[in-house]
Amino acid sequence: MRRKLDKPTEFYLKGYGGVYDLRVFSYEELSALIELDQVTSDQMVQFANDYLNSGSFEEELAEIYDLMGQDHSDIKPKFSNFLSKHGAPKYTKITAADFLLRKILEMIISREIDPEVGIDYIQYELYYPILEKVQSVEQLKINNYELETLFAWSHEISDCCNGLPTICYTHLSKSKTKQQIIEHIIKIVAQWLENNPSNNASI
Repeated sequence: MRRKLDKPTEFYLKGYGGVYDLRVFSYEELSALIELDQVTSDQMVQFANDYLNSGSFEEELAEIYDLMGQDHSDIKPKFSNFLSKHGAPKYTKITAADFLLRKILEMIISREIDPEVGIDYIQYELYYPILEKVQSVEQLKINNYELETLFAWSHEISDCCNGLPTICYTHLSKSKTKQQIIEHIIKIVAQWLENNPSNNASI
């Protein structure tokens, strides 16, 4: 069971693919983002400030707040200790990426996030820098082909929104074409999650 935060924390994650508006609901998710260096020092300090202002006191967060403006290397270990204290697992970069991959895919299925936004995040922040290299060392059993198929379908949505020709559903209007592509993506995502269960028992 995921340990919930008292309220969702919004992080605007800046990466190669753009800016992603992801709502973080658990200490597990924060821990994974921290391991991938996708949470800035300023965001950690702001989290500490908000948490302390809510009336709860945590020594690690008070120390983090006092480190405002200091190096990321000073703040990150204290924040990680706080998350561990609240039951968050310690991830490697690979298991963090795998955990976030599954989180984003689940959000796509539940319509919590636009498919093109979620898939772009997976493609540019998780897959290319980390997960694409995993198969050679067999640290995870993931189906690269199915993920790359998702990337192709996401590009179809972009083409549709930009008024460019698509290779599918060409007999439909642009709005109906986009909806059909999204429905197709959701089916692929659901099938991928069924065929690729997590190998990490702690997640």
